[in-house]
Parts: sequence; C-alpha cells; structure tokens
Amino acid sequence: MIDATCQRGGTKHRSDDADLRLTSLASGLRRLAAIAIAVLFTVSDGLAQKARVSAARDRFLAAAPGSEAAFAAMLDEAFALLSMDLEQVIEVAKTCQRQAEEFDAHGPMSAALALEALATLKREGQLNARELLELSAAKAIEGELAPSMSARIEIARALFHFSVDEYSECRRSLERALELAQQSELHIVRARALALRGMMMRNRDPAIGLQDLRGALASAGDACGRIWVFGAQVHEHEYRNRPEAAARIADAAVAHALVCGDRAEAAHMYRHVVSACLGRGAIEDARVAAEKGVEQAKLLGDREELCTCMRTLARVHMIADDWEAARDAITGAVHAISGLGMPIEENATHEMALDIALQLDDQAGIKNHAARMSELNRFLSSAGVQHDRHESMRAIDREKDDRLREQLNGQAREAELVTRARLYQIVALAVGLVLMAAIAALAYRSTRRQEKLNRRLLDEMDTSRKAESARSALEQKIRRMERLDSLGLLAGGFAHDFNNLLVGVLGNTELLAESQGLTSSDHYSVEQIRTSASRAAELCQEILAYAGRAPIDRQATELNSLVSGIVPLVRTGTGAGVTVQVIEGDDQIFVDADQPQIEQVLLNLTTNAADAMAGSGQLQIRLGSCLLDAETLERGHWFGTLDAAGWYAYFEVQDSGSGMESATIERVFDPFFSTRFPGRGLGLAASYGIVRRHGGVIRVESEVGEWTRFSVFLPLLEDFSNVSAPAAVTVRDSAPAATEGVSIPQVAPPDDRRVVLIVDDEPHVREIARRAVEAPDVVVMEADSGQAAIDIAAEHADELRCVLLDLTMPGMDGVEVLESLRKHSEDLSVVMMSGHAEESVRNRISAGHVEFLAKPFTLQAVRDAVR
Repeated sequence: MIDATCQRGGTKHRSDDADLRLTSLASGLRRLAAIAIAVLFTVSDGLAQKARVSAARDRFLAAAPGSEAAFAAMLDEAFALLSMDLEQVIEVAKTCQRQAEEFDAHGPMSAALALEALATLKREGQLNARELLELSAAKAIEGELAPSMSARIEIARALFHFSVDEYSECRRSLERALELAQQSELHIVRARALALRGMMMRNRDPAIGLQDLRGALASAGDACGRIWVFGAQVHEHEYRNRPEAAARIADAAVAHALVCGDRAEAAHMYRHVVSACLGRGAIEDARVAAEKGVEQAKLLGDREELCTCMRTLARVHMIADDWEAARDAITGAVHAISGLGMPIEENATHEMALDIALQLDDQAGIKNHAARMSELNRFLSSAGVQHDRHESMRAIDREKDDRLREQLNGQAREAELVTRARLYQIVALAVGLVLMAAIAALAYRSTRRQEKLNRRLLDEMDTSRKAESARSALEQKIRRMERLDSLGLLAGGFAHDFNNLLVGVLGNTELLAESQGLTSSDHYSVEQIRTSASRAAELCQEILAYAGRAPIDRQATELNSLVSGIVPLVRTGTGAGVTVQVIEGDDQIFVDADQPQIEQVLLNLTTNAADAMAGSGQLQIRLGSCLLDAETLERGHWFGTLDAAGWYAYFEVQDSGSGMESATIERVFDPFFSTRFPGRGLGLAASYGIVRRHGGVIRVESEVGEWTRFSVFLPLLEDFSNVSAPAAVTVRDSAPAATEGVSIPQVAPPDDRRVVLIVDDEPHVREIARRAVEAPDVVVMEADSGQAAIDIAAEHADELRCVLLDLTMPGMDGVEVLESLRKHSEDLSVVMMSGHAEESVRNRISAGHVEFLAKPFTLQAVRDAVR
C-alpha cells in the first residue's frame, strides 16, 4: 500500500511525508518498548516505594513498643514516604516523636525531628524547619546514639542542607552518613546517601555521578535504585548531546517512577521528557508532560518541586508563543516558592517572570518582579551564597531554548524552500521530455527508499510483537499465581473448619471406646472410625501445607547429605523396576530449611515420578546451585515468586515417563488434581506450599512421550549456622461484641475444687472438652464467645484456674480475649486451641506463656493440657 501511493503520486513530497510518518512511528515504538521494559523491571522488583512503606509498617507492628526495632521501622517508613507524600512524612515523624518522648529515646527523637524539618522545609519554608533542625541537634547531644540512628539523622540533615544550597554542610553530613551506614550495615541509608552524592556530581561530571548512583542501586537492591540510575543516564546523555538516547530513557524513567509510586522522581523525569519533546518539535506533547509533572509535584506536597515544574510549563508556553498561559504558569511558580526562604530558586523564578512581563508589556509586573529580584540579589551578595549550580542550569536551559528556536526557524525556512521547489516543479511540467526524465528518476529513487523504510517498519513491528508476547506471558503467570493463591486460601479455611468437625468425631469415638459393655466387634468398629478420622486429620495437615500454614522449623541443611539419607527409602518406595541415579553437587550445598518438610517434598516428587513410569524406567536426582533472576522466570513453566535475584540451591527429579502437555503442567499443583486413578492429588499441592513457605520456586519441564523434570530452587545459605526466627507481636484494636450462650453454674464451687472455663463458638467442641476434663474435683464452665468468657472470668476471678480458649471466634478472637484475661490475672493458665499451625498461633501471642492444643485433639491431650 505504501509503495502504491508513492508510484501513483510520482512526487517527492509524498515520499517525504511517508518518510516522516514512518520515522515518527519508529520513534514511538522505541519509546513504547522502553516503557514496557521499565514496567517489567518494576513488576519484577515489586512496587518499591509502596513496598518499603508496607514493609516498614509490618516491622513496626511486629516489634515491641519502645524498642529500637519499632523506632527504626517508623523512621524507615518516613524515609520511604519522602518520595510519595510529605504530609504523611510529618505525621509519621510526629508519631515517632511522641513515642520517643514516652520512652525517653533521644536518638529516635532527634531523627524524627530532622525528618519533620526536611518535610516542613519543602512544605512551609525555612523558618519553622530551622527551629526543628536545631532542636534535632540538641536532642542528639543529650544522649549516646547508636550508629544506625546517627546515620539516619545525618542523611536527613544532608538532604535538608542540599535543598537550601548549603553544600559544604551537606557534604559533611553526607560523608558522616556514609561512614555510619557502612558501620551499622544500614543499606537503605547508604543507598540514599550515594544517590544524593551522585545527584550533586552529575551536573559537574555525569560519569562520576552515574558511578555513585550505580552503587546506590547495589545497596538498595530494588526498583528505587534503578530510578536514580535512570535519572543519571538521562543527565549523561543530555550532557554528551545524545537527545534520542536521553528521550528513550526519560520515557522509561517516568513509567518506572509512576509504577513505583516515586512522585518526586516522576516530577523530575517529566522535565526531561519535556526537553526531549521540545527537541523534536512536539510542543503539545511537551505541554502535556509539563502539566503531568506539576500534578505529581502537587500530590507530593513539595512546593520547591512544584515551583520548578511550573517554571518548566511556563517555558513550554513561551516557546509556543502563548505568553498569557506562560504568565499564568509563572504566577503559580512565584506563589509556590514565596515564603520558603530559598532565595536562589525564588530569584530564578522572578527572572523568568520578568522576561514574560517584558514580552507582554506588563508594566506592573515588570516593576514588581524587578524590585523583588533586586532585593534577592542584595541578600545573596551580602550573605555570600554560592549558586553556581542554578546559574549553570539556567544557562543550559537558555542554550536549549536558543537551539530549539533556531531549529524551528530552520524548519520554517526548509518549509519555504519546499514550497518554492513545488512551484518550480509545476513550472517544469511544461518542459515535456525533461519533466518525464525527472519523474522517472524520482520514481526509481522513491522506490528504493520505500523498500528500505518498509524493511525498517517490519523490524519495528516484529519488536512490537515480541514485546506483546512477553506481556501476555507475564499476565498468564500472574493469573496462575492468583488462582493458586485463591485455592490456598480456600483450602486453609476448609481445613480449619474441618478440624473443628473432627474434634467431635474423635472425641465421641474415644468416649465410646471408654464405655463399658462393648463387644469385640464394637471395639473394632470404633477403632475403624478413629483410624478414618485420624487419616482425615492428616489430610487437613496436607491441605494446610499447601495453604502455607504448616509449622516450619528452619535450620542449616546440607542437600547432598539429605538426599543421600533418603535415597534408600526412595529405592524401596519406587520398586525394583525403577533405576534410581543420584548426581550430587561438587561442593556442599546449604539451605535454610525445615529438613523433614524438604524430605517430604523430595519423597512426593519421586513418588509422582514412579507413578508416571508405571513401575519401570529410570529416575534421576540431580543437585547443584545456580544464579536466578526475574528475567529467567519469564521463560518456561515456573511456579512461585522470586523474592530476590541471587544464588539458589536446587534439586531436580526427572523420570522417563509419558510426559505432560502444557495444559496439564498449568494445573499440576492444583489441590485434588490428578491424571491418574486412584489418587488424591494432594502430594504435589502440599509440596508447592512447602517450597513457597521457604521462599523458593519450582520449574516444570516435560516432553510428551519422553520425560518430565521437576526442579526445586531454594535460597542458597552462605552462613551455615542455625537460623531461628523471632516471635512476632501483633497489636489489635477491636470492639467487644455482645454474645449469648454463657453457661455459668449457679452455685460457687468449694475452695478445694478447680474451675475450668471452656471458650469455643462450636457447641460440640465445648461438649467434648467438657466431658474430657470432668472430674469430682473439677467444676466446668462454658462460654460461646469472647465477651462471655471475659464476663465469667471477671465474676469468678478467685476460683478460676484454667481456660481452654479457641483462637478463631466471631467478634473477639482468642488473642484479644487472652490479653483481656491477662489483665485480671497474670498467673491464669491458658490453653489455646486451634486447627492452624502452632508456629503461626504463637507468633500472634504476646501476653505471657500459653499452652497449645492442636485440633482435632484427643481426650487425653485435653486432660494433659489442663493438668
């Protein structure tokens, strides 16, 4: 179609128009590819800023009130919010100050004041911010500070001094922050310090600045560091006059910053997008980008950044000769910077406002802006303020504007020349044979050029198809992960409720077995019921393993030894017809794992492989280690989420069976899915849940009719010492709910009897527990809700000795009831009942020692727990 247009038209200008359209299309496709790559990087890293805020809040909730970990979490949340919302920074800083005052913590108080000073500076100005910074310094002197807390204070001061152009003080605080962060291994502070030093250097020497920012990326280890590197690369390309490269990276950086939630860097990068758009003459695109930068600065709440973005918008309107719009934009910039106490930025703003007023012949504006500039220049001269950086940046902007105006004038002259050429062609039509020869030559030349452009267009279309294919694959993996997570949530809830039902089955079975007068046939039937119920309980444990709620006891585990110890059991289970071959790694391979659970995963995989070979074939187990990153997981069938790129240990189980199709592989870890009968289909599902709990991933490969290979990857452990996880503390606020169904004896028990309170919303669970603990010296009370239990405990505080308490109940759950009971009596014995794993239950309990009773339980287990 493109060739036909050129041949029919027979004129040079049509070919040139097609040339321009294809060039514009190619440029747009390149920018689209850059944005897609940036978004893929961001998704693989997680939503960095938002993830940091969420992680900091989780660490605060998990820490004890007033502890160093709690204050560190609040300060890290405030640091992460600096790029998102300054108002929230002030709120978090004030909360930290109140808690620091309550616990007399000078270090956290000083750091919180420094952060509030930094946010206040950008929102309100220097006056209040200076007072907060001086108060921060005074608090730091009052007490001895840990290196990690001092590092946070110094980086906040460095950012403050950088914003007000106090570069000598900024450099001193910056070097101290780097040294202290290195000592305390505070990677996020070191990353931010390197990023700040890189930003200070990139205007003088972009190569040195880029080196520091790459160091920041290595320290941060996530998408935030990549944003800083993007910014430095844009500066370097602009410094070396590479506008096309700068434009591509600026587009990618904006997309990356928006997905990460980094509003500060998004506003900054939009200014570079504006420069790129102006460089190619796209005035409307530049205006849209400038307005988006203003929007991001407003959401951030940074008046200094807002002023800079409004100046950029005014500059775009000036180049487009829309001077009224330029005056509106620069007026907003003047309002934003006024009162902040930043004379250099304010002087630059009034300078641009004066240029606009001169163009519009606005006498009042000329007088006001000139007077204000005179005041600011006198202040800058008397104070000896250095502002070389701002002067150089304004000089660069003026040079860009002059170059752009010259480019636009050149385009106008070129258009005039094209018009004249077309007139000459019209006159040349009368020449006859000369015109025909010229047309033939132009047609041949246009055909050759069109063929070249068509090839280029096909290449660009192929690149676009590949990007679309990668996006579709990523969406498919996300949908698969969401489906498996939903099934895990459903399975976990089902297992919990099913455990409650099994309490009634097992309990009544035991009571029946203890009855007198049963025949041998009756005893056999009772035993069969108990065996079936116990198998159902084991099935629940497998479901909980898939749902990621099974208990886990991590320790340093060597995979070669683990496999060597379990291979005899594998050979016995697979049968004589299956040949088992083990290929161990060259070195010792350590992982931080629960050894019995990893053994269970290996047994499940080998059992599945033996079933696939129908009792005869070759089974191979291979061990080793490799480097994994997000890009690797984009190819093939992977299950699970890669927490971080790095070295991973792996073991592979490969069989010579019939293989699987792609659709079967997609469902292989679904609960109760099986291609063979008989089979529950829970072995692989439970294995997948265990691997996910260990931070690992699974790859499945298969060739139909030939073989299948399951590869399990676990984070490689460099430190071989045992690993243990500290118990977490969960703080909850919940209003008590009034419930009915309280069973309270009307007569107080004698002093020589024990009172036991059973709290559960399931009547049959209370009945089994009551019948288990009933004795002549025991008085049993029942409550079907948390509020009812609290009322009984308050009324019988002196007689109550033990409480059997369910974890999951409507209204108030077991943790809230436990905390209330501990307020009345710290010595009260409490047994927490739950169908969830003991580890997950204990991680939620902070109110003293508590015994744990797993559901479904036996009568003897209840008696032992109460005793």
